[in-house]
Amino acid sequence: MFYESPLNYIGSKAKIISFIQENTLPKSKFVDVFGGGFNVGINSESKVIVYNDINFIVKDLIQSFQLYDTYEYITYVKKFIEKQGLEKGNKEAYLSARNYYNRLPEDRKDKRMLFALILYSFQQQIRFNSHFDFNNTVGVRWFNDCILAKLVSFSRLLKEKKIIFISTDYIDLERHLVIDEDSFLYLDPPYKLTTGSYNDGKRGFKGWDDNLEQELFQFIDKMIEKNVPCMLSYVMEHKGIRNIALEDWIERNHYQCILLGDITGISGQPRKEILVLNYEKAKVYN
Repeated sequence: MFYESPLNYIGSKAKIISFIQENTLPKSKFVDVFGGGFNVGINSESKVIVYNDINFIVKDLIQSFQLYDTYEYITYVKKFIEKQGLEKGNKEAYLSARNYYNRLPEDRKDKRMLFALILYSFQQQIRFNSHFDFNNTVGVRWFNDCILAKLVSFSRLLKEKKIIFISTDYIDLERHLVIDEDSFLYLDPPYKLTTGSYNDGKRGFKGWDDNLEQELFQFIDKMIEKNVPCMLSYVMEHKGIRNIALEDWIERNHYQCILLGDITGISGQPRKEILVLNYEKAKVYN
């Protein structure tokens, strides 16, 4: 059984978690370098699981599922929804609730409010402006039983497992965490050939471009010098455009590349995803 995050994060790997696990080397520490919705990391069986994301708001939101009693969390969210009159497609109520949250002082911006807003936003996406205000538009989804079930099981695992939460640029990870031969790094960065709510502009966080992609390649090369296994989720081709720099890097280093074929994201757009391993253990994806 595999568990899913209650957050509908762009680029989620929920559909291929079992295959990712088949190609993961067993290590005592699993590091989800670009944590996002945490679908991959939460399913790890390592003794220590590390969640990292440069977006500190998302990190705090994921961590809130661990910190609060789950029943109290659900009760708080439902009361906020009722008080704000949130319902699917109700733009007026949604914008009023969003404005209420954004205008609160930082120390009063409860992450449970943010979670409630996300549930009624467009495709339940997580999106902020350069001032860190939540700015996703209204959607036609709601707090349904499916999300409730995910929230309960996800929160339980967060409380049961030993999870370390970090929010830093992955380049600086080693300043906060010991990364050695008994660590496994899973990297699911923004994809250069696709655009998501995290890389269509910096929005107060780091964007993604050719230079940052090369920085990522160099980071993985550095890890192999330390005998640290890394798995990279990325996109080789999208809308007929191939990532030549990615191909050259894989061939130059003799890394293993697993073709996953067309993976349809929440936008409905298919993309040719791959897994890149800097170690030898590759099963064929079916």
